[in-house]
Amino acid sequence: MNRFVFGLLCAAAMLAVPSVRALDIVTGGRARAAVLVDPQATASAEKAAEEFIAYVEQMTGQKLARIDRPDTAWRTIRIGAPGKFTRSDEIVVFVNRRGELEITGEGTRGPVYAVYKFLETFGVRYWSPWRETVPELKSITVPNSFKLNQVPAFESRNGWSVSDCGYDKSIGVWKMKMGQNAHVPKGFGTPHVVNISETMTRKYLKADKYFAEHPEWYALVGGERKPTQICQSNPEAIEALIAEVRAELVANSNCTSISLASDDNDKFCRCDGCRKILAQDDCGDTALELHVANQVARAIARDYPRAKVSILAYWTKERPPRKMKIEPNVEVGMALGRNYAFPVTQSRDWMEKADGWARAADSRIYIWDYYANFRNFHEPRPDAINIVPNVRHYHSRGFLGASAQLSIGTFSLFGEMKAYLWSQAIWNPQVDADKIFDEFITANYGKGAGQVRQYWDLMVDALKKAEAPSMGNYGSNYEQWFTPEMMFTSWNLVNEALRLTEGDPLANRQCEYLLVAVINDFVLRWDKAEIGKRLKDAELAVPIVSRPALVRQLDEICRKYRYPSYWSEQIGWDIRMNDWREKYKEE
Repeated sequence: MNRFVFGLLCAAAMLAVPSVRALDIVTGGRARAAVLVDPQATASAEKAAEEFIAYVEQMTGQKLARIDRPDTAWRTIRIGAPGKFTRSDEIVVFVNRRGELEITGEGTRGPVYAVYKFLETFGVRYWSPWRETVPELKSITVPNSFKLNQVPAFESRNGWSVSDCGYDKSIGVWKMKMGQNAHVPKGFGTPHVVNISETMTRKYLKADKYFAEHPEWYALVGGERKPTQICQSNPEAIEALIAEVRAELVANSNCTSISLASDDNDKFCRCDGCRKILAQDDCGDTALELHVANQVARAIARDYPRAKVSILAYWTKERPPRKMKIEPNVEVGMALGRNYAFPVTQSRDWMEKADGWARAADSRIYIWDYYANFRNFHEPRPDAINIVPNVRHYHSRGFLGASAQLSIGTFSLFGEMKAYLWSQAIWNPQVDADKIFDEFITANYGKGAGQVRQYWDLMVDALKKAEAPSMGNYGSNYEQWFTPEMMFTSWNLVNEALRLTEGDPLANRQCEYLLVAVINDFVLRWDKAEIGKRLKDAELAVPIVSRPALVRQLDEICRKYRYPSYWSEQIGWDIRMNDWREKYKEE
Protein backbone atom coordinates (compact mmCIF):
# COMPACT_ATOMS: atom_id res chain seq x y z
CA MET A 1 0.00 0.00 0.00
CA ASN A 2 1.35 3.43 -0.94
CA ARG A 3 1.88 5.39 2.27
CA PHE A 4 2.50 8.66 0.49
CA VAL A 5 -0.26 11.22 0.23
CA PHE A 6 0.89 14.04 -1.94
CA GLY A 7 -0.53 17.46 -2.46
CA LEU A 8 2.34 18.39 -4.72
CA LEU A 9 1.66 21.40 -6.89
CA CYS A 10 4.17 23.04 -9.18
CA ALA A 11 5.24 26.58 -8.40
CA ALA A 12 3.54 27.90 -11.50
CA ALA A 13 0.20 26.49 -10.41
CA MET A 14 0.61 28.00 -6.96
CA LEU A 15 1.30 31.40 -8.41
CA ALA A 16 -1.90 31.23 -10.44
CA VAL A 17 -4.14 30.94 -7.37
CA PRO A 18 -5.76 34.29 -6.40
CA SER A 19 -4.22 35.75 -3.24
CA VAL A 20 -7.63 36.00 -1.52
CA ARG A 21 -7.78 32.21 -1.61
CA ALA A 22 -4.16 31.65 -0.75
CA LEU A 23 -1.34 32.31 1.66
CA ASP A 24 1.18 34.71 0.19
CA ILE A 25 4.76 34.24 1.34
CA VAL A 26 6.38 36.65 -1.13
CA THR A 27 4.54 38.73 -3.75
CA GLY A 28 5.27 41.94 -5.59
CA GLY A 29 8.87 41.96 -4.46
CA ARG A 30 7.88 42.01 -0.77
CA ALA A 31 7.71 39.47 2.01
CA ARG A 32 4.12 38.90 3.11
CA ALA A 33 4.67 36.28 5.79
CA ALA A 34 6.84 35.79 8.87
CA VAL A 35 8.21 32.66 10.52
CA LEU A 36 7.14 31.54 13.98
CA VAL A 37 8.68 28.55 15.73
CA ASP A 38 5.95 26.88 17.76
CA PRO A 39 6.57 27.14 21.53
CA GLN A 40 6.16 23.36 21.87
CA ALA A 41 8.46 22.51 18.97
CA THR A 42 11.51 20.29 19.28
CA ALA A 43 14.92 21.96 19.21
CA SER A 44 15.46 21.17 15.52
CA ALA A 45 12.59 23.50 14.57
CA GLU A 46 15.05 26.38 15.00
CA LYS A 47 17.28 24.86 12.33
CA ALA A 48 14.22 24.20 10.16
CA ALA A 49 13.24 27.87 10.43
CA GLU A 50 16.77 29.02 9.56
CA GLU A 51 16.86 26.80 6.49
CA PHE A 52 13.41 27.85 5.30
CA ILE A 53 14.23 31.55 5.62
CA ALA A 54 17.57 31.06 3.84
CA TYR A 55 16.07 29.20 0.87
CA VAL A 56 13.18 31.66 0.47
CA GLU A 57 15.74 34.46 0.36
CA GLN A 58 17.75 32.57 -2.25
CA MET A 59 14.65 32.06 -4.38
CA THR A 60 13.10 35.53 -4.08
CA GLY A 61 15.70 37.89 -2.64
CA GLN A 62 13.37 38.54 0.30
CA LYS A 63 14.32 37.60 3.86
CA LEU A 64 11.39 36.55 6.01
CA ALA A 65 11.12 38.02 9.48
CA ARG A 66 11.03 35.96 12.68
CA ILE A 67 8.15 36.54 15.10
CA ASP A 68 7.37 35.19 18.59
CA ARG A 69 3.58 35.34 18.24
CA PRO A 70 1.11 35.85 15.38
CA ASP A 71 1.15 39.40 14.05
CA THR A 72 -1.63 40.91 11.94
CA ALA A 73 1.02 42.58 9.77
CA TRP A 74 2.12 39.18 8.47
CA ARG A 75 0.74 35.83 7.41
CA THR A 76 2.15 33.26 9.79
CA ILE A 77 4.38 30.33 8.87
CA ARG A 78 4.35 28.12 11.96
CA ILE A 79 7.18 25.58 12.17
CA GLY A 80 7.34 22.55 14.44
CA ALA A 81 3.83 22.47 15.91
CA PRO A 82 2.92 19.18 17.63
CA GLY A 83 0.72 16.87 15.60
CA LYS A 84 -0.94 13.47 15.53
CA PHE A 85 1.57 11.44 13.56
CA THR A 86 1.27 7.78 12.60
CA ARG A 87 4.89 6.92 11.84
CA SER A 88 8.45 7.96 12.58
CA ASP A 89 9.65 11.03 10.61
CA GLU A 90 6.20 11.68 9.11
CA ILE A 91 5.89 15.21 7.73
CA VAL A 92 2.88 17.48 7.21
CA VAL A 93 2.60 20.88 5.52
CA PHE A 94 -0.82 22.54 5.29
CA VAL A 95 -2.79 25.74 5.85
CA ASN A 96 -4.54 25.40 9.20
CA ARG A 97 -7.92 26.77 10.28
CA ARG A 98 -6.29 29.95 11.55
CA GLY A 99 -4.92 30.61 8.09
CA GLU A 100 -1.34 29.77 9.10
CA LEU A 101 1.00 27.66 7.02
CA GLU A 102 2.08 24.79 9.28
CA ILE A 103 5.35 23.04 8.48
CA THR A 104 5.94 20.22 10.91
CA GLY A 105 6.96 16.62 11.37
CA GLU A 106 7.27 13.77 13.83
CA GLY A 107 10.12 13.53 16.29
CA THR A 108 13.34 15.46 16.53
CA ARG A 109 14.06 15.44 12.79
CA GLY A 110 10.55 15.87 11.40
CA PRO A 111 10.39 19.69 11.16
CA VAL A 112 13.66 19.78 9.21
CA TYR A 113 12.51 17.08 6.78
CA ALA A 114 9.22 18.95 6.33
CA VAL A 115 11.00 22.15 5.30
CA TYR A 116 13.25 20.39 2.79
CA LYS A 117 10.44 18.36 1.24
CA PHE A 118 8.21 21.44 1.03
CA LEU A 119 10.94 23.37 -0.76
CA GLU A 120 11.13 20.57 -3.34
CA THR A 121 7.57 21.42 -4.42
CA PHE A 122 8.93 24.77 -5.66
CA GLY A 123 11.67 23.11 -7.72
CA VAL A 124 14.52 23.06 -5.20
CA ARG A 125 16.73 20.02 -5.79
CA TYR A 126 19.60 18.74 -3.64
CA TRP A 127 21.74 16.90 -6.22
CA SER A 128 24.78 16.37 -4.01
CA PRO A 129 26.50 18.01 -1.03
CA TRP A 130 28.17 20.34 -3.52
CA ARG A 131 25.44 21.23 -6.02
CA GLU A 132 21.77 22.03 -5.88
CA THR A 133 19.14 23.82 -7.92
CA VAL A 134 17.38 26.79 -6.33
CA PRO A 135 14.97 28.46 -8.79
CA GLU A 136 14.52 32.23 -8.98
CA LEU A 137 10.90 33.12 -8.17
CA LYS A 138 9.18 36.49 -8.07
CA SER A 139 6.40 35.19 -5.86
CA ILE A 140 5.64 32.27 -3.58
CA THR A 141 1.98 31.62 -2.84
CA VAL A 142 0.42 28.58 -1.21
CA PRO A 143 -3.25 27.69 -1.88
CA ASN A 144 -5.44 27.21 1.18
CA SER A 145 -6.14 23.68 -0.06
CA PHE A 146 -2.48 22.73 -0.15
CA LYS A 147 -1.45 19.65 1.81
CA LEU A 148 1.80 17.74 1.77
CA ASN A 149 1.79 14.59 3.91
CA GLN A 150 4.59 12.05 3.57
CA VAL A 151 5.66 9.03 5.57
CA PRO A 152 9.10 7.66 4.63
CA ALA A 153 9.00 4.06 3.50
CA PHE A 154 11.65 2.81 5.93
CA GLU A 155 12.34 3.59 9.58
CA SER A 156 16.11 3.48 8.98
CA ARG A 157 17.58 5.12 5.85
CA ASN A 158 21.27 5.37 5.03
CA GLY A 159 23.75 5.30 2.17
CA TRP A 160 27.50 5.11 1.60
CA SER A 161 28.50 6.78 -1.65
CA VAL A 162 30.51 9.59 -3.19
CA SER A 163 27.84 11.96 -1.84
CA ASP A 164 27.35 10.62 1.68
CA CYS A 165 30.53 8.77 2.63
CA GLY A 166 32.06 10.94 5.30
CA TYR A 167 31.22 12.96 8.35
CA ASP A 168 31.87 16.60 7.47
CA LYS A 169 28.90 18.91 7.92
CA SER A 170 28.07 19.45 4.23
CA ILE A 171 27.63 15.71 3.77
CA GLY A 172 25.57 15.38 6.93
CA VAL A 173 23.32 18.26 5.87
CA TRP A 174 22.84 16.70 2.42
CA LYS A 175 21.78 13.45 4.07
CA MET A 176 19.12 15.38 5.98
CA LYS A 177 17.95 17.12 2.82
CA MET A 178 17.53 13.71 1.24
CA GLY A 179 15.67 12.28 4.22
CA GLN A 180 18.36 9.98 5.59
CA ASN A 181 18.53 9.57 9.36
CA ALA A 182 21.61 7.60 10.45
CA HIS A 183 24.03 10.55 10.58
CA VAL A 184 22.43 13.79 11.76
CA PRO A 185 24.43 17.02 12.19
CA LYS A 186 24.18 18.99 15.41
CA GLY A 187 21.00 21.03 15.57
CA PHE A 188 19.09 18.92 13.06
CA GLY A 189 17.73 16.38 15.56
CA THR A 190 18.97 13.07 16.89
CA PRO A 191 20.13 10.18 14.67
CA HIS A 192 18.22 6.95 14.28
CA VAL A 193 21.01 4.43 14.72
CA VAL A 194 20.62 0.82 13.65
CA ASN A 195 23.99 -0.86 13.91
CA ILE A 196 24.60 -3.86 11.65
CA SER A 197 28.36 -3.32 11.29
CA GLU A 198 30.93 -6.04 11.87
CA THR A 199 32.04 -5.62 15.47
CA MET A 200 33.38 -8.92 16.82
CA THR A 201 37.14 -8.84 17.54
CA ARG A 202 37.11 -5.14 16.54
CA LYS A 203 34.77 -3.47 19.03
CA TYR A 204 33.86 -6.36 21.29
CA LEU A 205 36.38 -8.88 22.60
CA LYS A 206 39.14 -7.00 20.83
CA ALA A 207 41.82 -9.41 19.71
CA ASP A 208 44.65 -7.00 20.50
CA LYS A 209 43.36 -6.77 24.07
CA TYR A 210 42.51 -10.38 24.90
CA PHE A 211 44.09 -12.81 22.43
CA ALA A 212 47.50 -13.09 24.09
CA GLU A 213 46.02 -13.96 27.49
CA HIS A 214 42.93 -15.85 26.29
CA PRO A 215 43.61 -17.53 22.93
CA GLU A 216 40.86 -20.05 23.78
CA TRP A 217 38.33 -17.22 23.35
CA TYR A 218 39.14 -17.10 19.64
CA ALA A 219 38.59 -19.26 16.59
CA LEU A 220 40.22 -22.63 16.08
CA VAL A 221 41.21 -22.54 12.40
CA GLY A 222 43.32 -25.29 10.85
CA GLY A 223 44.17 -26.63 14.29
CA GLU A 224 45.41 -23.26 15.63
CA ARG A 225 43.75 -20.53 17.65
CA LYS A 226 43.57 -17.38 15.54
CA PRO A 227 42.01 -13.96 16.25
CA THR A 228 39.91 -14.01 13.08
CA GLN A 229 36.64 -14.63 14.97
CA ILE A 230 35.68 -15.45 18.53
CA CYS A 231 35.04 -19.01 19.65
CA GLN A 232 31.24 -18.92 19.72
CA SER A 233 30.99 -21.92 22.05
CA ASN A 234 33.38 -20.69 24.75
CA PRO A 235 31.26 -19.76 27.81
CA GLU A 236 33.93 -17.46 29.28
CA ALA A 237 34.14 -15.53 26.01
CA ILE A 238 30.35 -15.16 25.94
CA GLU A 239 30.29 -13.93 29.55
CA ALA A 240 33.01 -11.40 28.76
CA LEU A 241 31.04 -10.26 25.71
CA ILE A 242 27.85 -9.84 27.76
CA ALA A 243 29.79 -7.77 30.28
CA GLU A 244 31.10 -5.49 27.51
CA VAL A 245 27.63 -5.03 26.04
CA ARG A 246 26.16 -4.26 29.45
CA ALA A 247 28.92 -1.72 30.10
CA GLU A 248 28.11 0.02 26.82
CA LEU A 249 24.41 0.18 27.64
CA VAL A 250 25.17 1.61 31.09
CA ALA A 251 27.53 4.22 29.64
CA ASN A 252 25.14 5.25 26.85
CA SER A 253 21.50 5.35 27.89
CA ASN A 254 20.49 6.30 24.32
CA CYS A 255 22.03 3.16 22.82
CA THR A 256 19.29 0.92 21.43
CA SER A 257 21.19 -1.04 18.78
CA ILE A 258 24.00 -3.51 19.47
CA SER A 259 25.57 -5.27 16.50
CA LEU A 260 27.17 -8.64 17.14
CA ALA A 261 28.05 -9.30 13.51
CA SER A 262 31.21 -11.36 13.02
CA ASP A 263 34.35 -9.90 11.52
CA ASP A 264 34.52 -9.60 7.72
CA ASN A 265 36.17 -12.95 6.96
CA ASP A 266 35.25 -16.63 6.66
CA LYS A 267 37.72 -17.97 9.25
CA PHE A 268 35.18 -19.20 11.82
CA CYS A 269 35.88 -21.49 14.73
CA ARG A 270 35.77 -25.24 14.13
CA CYS A 271 36.43 -26.53 17.64
CA ASP A 272 34.30 -29.41 18.90
CA GLY A 273 31.91 -27.06 20.71
CA CYS A 274 31.35 -24.88 17.65
CA ARG A 275 30.90 -27.96 15.44
CA LYS A 276 28.08 -29.05 17.76
CA ILE A 277 26.41 -25.66 17.28
CA LEU A 278 26.79 -25.96 13.50
CA ALA A 279 25.13 -29.37 13.64
CA GLN A 280 21.99 -27.90 15.24
CA ASP A 281 20.84 -26.39 11.95
CA ASP A 282 21.60 -26.44 8.25
CA CYS A 283 22.49 -22.76 7.94
CA GLY A 284 26.29 -22.62 7.93
CA ASP A 285 28.03 -20.04 10.07
CA THR A 286 24.68 -18.35 10.69
CA ALA A 287 24.25 -20.86 13.52
CA LEU A 288 27.41 -19.65 15.27
CA GLU A 289 26.54 -15.97 15.08
CA LEU A 290 22.93 -16.55 16.09
CA HIS A 291 23.99 -18.73 19.03
CA VAL A 292 25.98 -15.82 20.45
CA ALA A 293 23.37 -13.16 19.66
CA ASN A 294 20.58 -15.11 21.32
CA GLN A 295 22.57 -15.48 24.54
CA VAL A 296 23.40 -11.79 24.69
CA ALA A 297 19.81 -10.86 23.80
CA ARG A 298 18.42 -12.96 26.64
CA ALA A 299 20.95 -11.52 29.08
CA ILE A 300 19.99 -7.87 28.42
CA ALA A 301 16.27 -8.18 27.63
CA ARG A 302 14.97 -7.56 31.14
CA ASP A 303 17.21 -4.64 32.10
CA TYR A 304 17.29 -2.99 28.67
CA PRO A 305 13.93 -3.62 26.98
CA ARG A 306 14.54 -0.94 24.31
CA ALA A 307 17.86 -2.41 23.19
CA LYS A 308 18.04 -4.66 20.14
CA VAL A 309 20.82 -7.03 19.14
CA SER A 310 21.59 -7.47 15.45
CA ILE A 311 23.26 -10.14 13.34
CA LEU A 312 24.32 -9.93 9.71
CA ALA A 313 23.22 -12.35 6.99
CA TYR A 314 26.29 -12.10 4.79
CA TRP A 315 28.83 -14.32 2.98
CA THR A 316 29.06 -17.63 4.89
CA LYS A 317 26.06 -16.57 6.99
CA GLU A 318 23.54 -16.04 4.19
CA ARG A 319 21.42 -19.12 4.87
CA PRO A 320 18.54 -18.50 7.30
CA PRO A 321 18.01 -20.78 10.29
CA ARG A 322 15.33 -23.45 9.96
CA LYS A 323 15.41 -24.96 13.45
CA MET A 324 17.13 -22.41 15.65
CA LYS A 325 14.86 -19.68 16.99
CA ILE A 326 15.69 -16.00 16.88
CA GLU A 327 15.04 -14.11 20.11
CA PRO A 328 12.41 -11.35 19.76
CA ASN A 329 14.97 -8.64 20.55
CA VAL A 330 17.31 -9.83 17.78
CA GLU A 331 17.15 -8.09 14.40
CA VAL A 332 18.78 -9.06 11.12
CA GLY A 333 20.89 -7.06 8.73
CA MET A 334 20.57 -8.76 5.34
CA ALA A 335 23.38 -8.38 2.81
CA LEU A 336 22.75 -11.29 0.46
CA GLY A 337 24.92 -11.62 -2.62
CA ARG A 338 23.45 -11.95 -6.10
CA ASN A 339 23.98 -10.93 -9.71
CA TYR A 340 23.54 -7.16 -9.46
CA ALA A 341 22.84 -6.82 -13.16
CA PHE A 342 19.22 -7.71 -12.39
CA PRO A 343 16.58 -6.76 -9.81
CA VAL A 344 16.44 -8.97 -6.72
CA THR A 345 13.14 -10.49 -7.83
CA GLN A 346 14.96 -12.20 -10.71
CA SER A 347 17.28 -14.07 -8.34
CA ARG A 348 15.67 -17.29 -7.11
CA ASP A 349 18.44 -17.82 -4.56
CA TRP A 350 18.01 -14.32 -3.12
CA MET A 351 14.23 -14.64 -2.96
CA GLU A 352 14.35 -18.02 -1.21
CA LYS A 353 16.86 -16.81 1.37
CA ALA A 354 14.91 -13.61 1.93
CA ASP A 355 11.74 -15.64 2.48
CA GLY A 356 13.55 -17.77 5.04
CA TRP A 357 14.94 -14.80 6.92
CA ALA A 358 11.56 -13.04 6.91
CA ARG A 359 9.96 -16.10 8.51
CA ALA A 360 12.73 -16.63 11.04
CA ALA A 361 13.02 -12.98 12.10
CA ASP A 362 9.37 -11.99 11.68
CA SER A 363 10.49 -9.43 9.08
CA ARG A 364 12.71 -7.59 11.60
CA ILE A 365 15.10 -7.01 8.72
CA TYR A 366 17.35 -4.17 7.62
CA ILE A 367 18.55 -4.51 4.04
CA TRP A 368 22.17 -3.80 3.12
CA ASP A 369 22.46 -3.44 -0.64
CA TYR A 370 25.26 -2.90 -3.15
CA TYR A 371 25.57 -0.81 -6.32
CA ALA A 372 29.30 -0.84 -7.06
CA ASN A 373 32.25 -2.91 -8.18
CA PHE A 374 34.70 -2.26 -5.37
CA ARG A 375 37.62 -3.12 -7.64
CA ASN A 376 36.78 -0.44 -10.21
CA PHE A 377 34.38 2.41 -9.46
CA HIS A 378 34.58 3.67 -13.04
CA GLU A 379 33.52 0.73 -15.20
CA PRO A 380 30.35 0.89 -17.31
CA ARG A 381 27.82 -0.23 -14.70
CA PRO A 382 24.28 1.15 -15.05
CA ASP A 383 22.99 -0.88 -12.10
CA ALA A 384 21.12 2.21 -10.89
CA ILE A 385 18.22 1.08 -13.09
CA ASN A 386 17.58 -1.62 -10.47
CA ILE A 387 17.42 0.70 -7.47
CA VAL A 388 13.72 1.57 -7.66
CA PRO A 389 12.40 -1.94 -8.37
CA ASN A 390 14.60 -3.31 -5.59
CA VAL A 391 13.52 -0.70 -3.05
CA ARG A 392 9.87 -1.24 -3.94
CA HIS A 393 10.34 -4.94 -3.29
CA TYR A 394 12.02 -4.35 0.07
CA HIS A 395 9.16 -2.06 1.04
CA SER A 396 6.55 -4.60 -0.02
CA ARG A 397 8.19 -7.13 2.30
CA GLY A 398 7.91 -4.78 5.25
CA PHE A 399 11.64 -4.49 5.86
CA LEU A 400 12.41 -1.93 8.57
CA GLY A 401 15.42 -0.22 7.03
CA ALA A 402 17.45 0.23 3.88
CA SER A 403 21.16 0.95 3.54
CA ALA A 404 23.48 0.59 0.56
CA GLN A 405 27.08 0.84 -0.48
CA LEU A 406 27.35 2.65 -3.79
CA SER A 407 30.27 3.92 -5.85
CA ILE A 408 32.61 6.24 -3.97
CA GLY A 409 35.25 8.65 -5.18
CA THR A 410 35.07 11.93 -7.09
CA PHE A 411 35.37 10.26 -10.50
CA SER A 412 33.03 7.32 -9.86
CA LEU A 413 30.90 6.89 -12.96
CA PHE A 414 27.50 8.54 -12.37
CA GLY A 415 28.17 8.03 -8.66
CA GLU A 416 26.34 11.17 -7.56
CA MET A 417 23.31 10.33 -9.69
CA LYS A 418 23.11 6.86 -8.13
CA ALA A 419 23.36 8.36 -4.64
CA TYR A 420 20.62 10.88 -5.39
CA LEU A 421 18.26 8.24 -6.78
CA TRP A 422 18.93 5.86 -3.88
CA SER A 423 18.10 8.52 -1.32
CA GLN A 424 14.93 9.55 -3.13
CA ALA A 425 13.78 5.94 -3.46
CA ILE A 426 14.23 4.94 0.18
CA TRP A 427 12.06 7.89 1.19
CA ASN A 428 9.46 7.24 -1.52
CA PRO A 429 9.75 3.98 -3.51
CA GLN A 430 7.20 5.25 -6.04
CA VAL A 431 9.60 7.76 -7.59
CA ASP A 432 10.08 7.64 -11.35
CA ALA A 433 13.72 6.66 -11.92
CA ASP A 434 13.81 7.72 -15.56
CA LYS A 435 12.42 11.14 -14.69
CA ILE A 436 15.09 11.50 -12.00
CA PHE A 437 17.83 10.53 -14.48
CA ASP A 438 16.51 13.21 -16.84
CA GLU A 439 16.30 15.88 -14.14
CA PHE A 440 19.73 15.09 -12.75
CA ILE A 441 21.50 15.04 -16.11
CA THR A 442 19.75 18.20 -17.34
CA ALA A 443 20.63 20.12 -14.18
CA ASN A 444 24.22 18.94 -13.82
CA TYR A 445 25.59 18.71 -17.36
CA GLY A 446 24.31 21.94 -18.90
CA LYS A 447 24.48 22.12 -22.68
CA GLY A 448 26.14 18.70 -22.71
CA ALA A 449 23.09 17.03 -21.15
CA GLY A 450 21.89 15.55 -24.44
CA GLN A 451 25.19 13.79 -25.07
CA VAL A 452 25.45 12.65 -21.46
CA ARG A 453 21.95 11.18 -21.58
CA GLN A 454 22.94 9.30 -24.75
CA TYR A 455 26.03 7.97 -22.95
CA TRP A 456 23.90 6.77 -20.03
CA ASP A 457 21.33 5.20 -22.36
CA LEU A 458 24.11 3.50 -24.32
CA MET A 459 25.18 1.65 -21.17
CA VAL A 460 21.62 0.86 -20.13
CA ASP A 461 20.67 -0.51 -23.55
CA ALA A 462 23.86 -2.57 -23.71
CA LEU A 463 23.12 -4.12 -20.31
CA LYS A 464 19.51 -4.89 -21.18
CA LYS A 465 20.49 -6.56 -24.48
CA ALA A 466 23.40 -8.53 -23.03
CA GLU A 467 22.98 -12.31 -23.17
CA ALA A 468 24.44 -13.15 -19.78
CA PRO A 469 25.58 -10.02 -17.94
CA SER A 470 27.24 -10.57 -14.58
CA MET A 471 27.83 -7.94 -11.92
CA GLY A 472 29.38 -8.73 -8.56
CA ASN A 473 30.78 -6.63 -5.77
CA TYR A 474 34.32 -7.48 -6.85
CA GLY A 475 34.09 -7.97 -10.57
CA SER A 476 31.87 -8.07 -13.63
CA ASN A 477 31.87 -9.27 -17.22
CA TYR A 478 31.04 -5.88 -18.73
CA GLU A 479 33.82 -6.38 -21.29
CA GLN A 480 31.61 -9.01 -22.93
CA TRP A 481 28.67 -6.69 -23.53
CA PHE A 482 30.12 -3.16 -23.61
CA THR A 483 31.85 -3.44 -26.97
CA PRO A 484 34.82 -1.53 -28.43
CA GLU A 485 32.37 0.25 -30.74
CA MET A 486 30.51 1.45 -27.65
CA MET A 487 33.78 2.63 -26.16
CA PHE A 488 34.41 4.80 -29.23
CA THR A 489 30.84 6.11 -29.11
CA SER A 490 31.32 7.00 -25.44
CA TRP A 491 34.53 8.84 -26.29
CA ASN A 492 32.75 10.93 -28.92
CA LEU A 493 29.72 11.69 -26.76
CA VAL A 494 31.68 12.78 -23.70
CA ASN A 495 34.17 14.85 -25.67
CA GLU A 496 31.28 16.58 -27.44
CA ALA A 497 29.67 17.27 -24.05
CA LEU A 498 32.96 18.80 -22.91
CA ARG A 499 33.05 21.04 -25.98
CA LEU A 500 29.46 22.17 -25.49
CA THR A 501 30.01 23.05 -21.83
CA GLU A 502 33.03 25.27 -22.36
CA GLY A 503 32.30 28.47 -20.45
CA ASP A 504 30.18 26.62 -17.88
CA PRO A 505 32.74 25.54 -15.25
CA LEU A 506 30.41 23.39 -13.15
CA ALA A 507 28.90 21.45 -16.04
CA ASN A 508 32.29 21.14 -17.75
CA ARG A 509 33.78 19.68 -14.58
CA GLN A 510 31.02 17.08 -14.39
CA CYS A 511 31.67 16.11 -18.01
CA GLU A 512 35.39 15.87 -17.30
CA TYR A 513 34.62 13.38 -14.52
CA LEU A 514 32.86 11.24 -17.13
CA LEU A 515 35.86 11.48 -19.43
CA VAL A 516 37.99 9.97 -16.67
CA ALA A 517 35.79 6.85 -16.72
CA VAL A 518 35.94 6.63 -20.51
CA ILE A 519 39.74 6.92 -20.61
CA ASN A 520 40.04 4.50 -17.70
CA ASP A 521 38.21 1.88 -19.75
CA PHE A 522 40.45 2.42 -22.78
CA VAL A 523 43.60 2.02 -20.69
CA LEU A 524 42.35 -1.16 -19.03
CA ARG A 525 41.06 -2.79 -22.22
CA TRP A 526 43.51 -1.51 -24.82
CA ASP A 527 44.97 -4.94 -25.49
CA LYS A 528 41.89 -7.13 -25.02
CA ALA A 529 39.71 -4.89 -27.17
CA GLU A 530 42.50 -4.44 -29.76
CA ILE A 531 41.98 -0.69 -29.65
CA GLY A 532 45.20 0.06 -31.51
CA LYS A 533 44.08 -1.99 -34.51
CA ARG A 534 40.55 -0.56 -34.48
CA LEU A 535 41.61 3.09 -34.40
CA LYS A 536 42.08 3.30 -38.15
CA ASP A 537 38.41 2.44 -38.72
CA ALA A 538 37.00 4.49 -35.84
CA GLU A 539 35.34 7.82 -36.60
CA LEU A 540 36.57 10.01 -33.77
CA ALA A 541 35.91 13.71 -33.36
CA VAL A 542 38.89 13.90 -31.00
CA PRO A 543 41.79 11.64 -32.05
CA ILE A 544 43.16 8.88 -29.83
CA VAL A 545 46.88 8.62 -30.48
CA SER A 546 48.05 5.84 -28.16
CA ARG A 547 47.58 4.35 -24.71
CA PRO A 548 50.55 6.33 -23.28
CA ALA A 549 48.92 9.51 -24.61
CA LEU A 550 45.67 8.61 -22.86
CA VAL A 551 47.55 7.93 -19.63
CA ARG A 552 49.19 11.37 -19.85
CA GLN A 553 45.79 12.98 -20.44
CA LEU A 554 44.32 11.10 -17.51
CA ASP A 555 47.23 12.10 -15.30
CA GLU A 556 46.66 15.76 -16.14
CA ILE A 557 43.01 15.50 -15.09
CA CYS A 558 43.94 13.70 -11.88
CA ARG A 559 46.54 16.34 -11.05
CA LYS A 560 43.94 19.04 -11.69
CA TYR A 561 41.67 17.48 -9.07
CA ARG A 562 44.52 16.54 -6.69
CA TYR A 563 44.36 12.80 -7.30
CA PRO A 564 41.05 11.79 -5.66
CA SER A 565 41.11 9.02 -3.10
CA TYR A 566 39.32 6.12 -4.72
CA TRP A 567 40.10 4.32 -7.95
CA SER A 568 38.92 1.19 -6.18
CA GLU A 569 38.13 0.28 -2.60
CA GLN A 570 41.84 -0.30 -1.90
CA ILE A 571 43.68 1.89 -4.42
CA GLY A 572 43.72 5.67 -4.75
CA TRP A 573 44.20 7.52 -8.03
CA ASP A 574 47.74 8.50 -7.02
CA ILE A 575 48.76 4.84 -6.77
CA ARG A 576 46.93 3.92 -9.97
CA MET A 577 48.57 6.72 -11.95
CA ASN A 578 52.04 5.96 -10.58
CA ASP A 579 51.61 2.41 -11.83
CA TRP A 580 50.29 3.41 -15.25
CA ARG A 581 52.88 6.13 -15.82
CA GLU A 582 55.63 3.57 -15.29
CA LYS A 583 53.91 0.75 -17.15
CA TYR A 584 52.85 2.74 -20.22
CA LYS A 585 55.74 5.10 -20.82
CA GLU A 586 55.81 4.02 -24.42
CA GLU A 587 54.42 1.27 -26.62
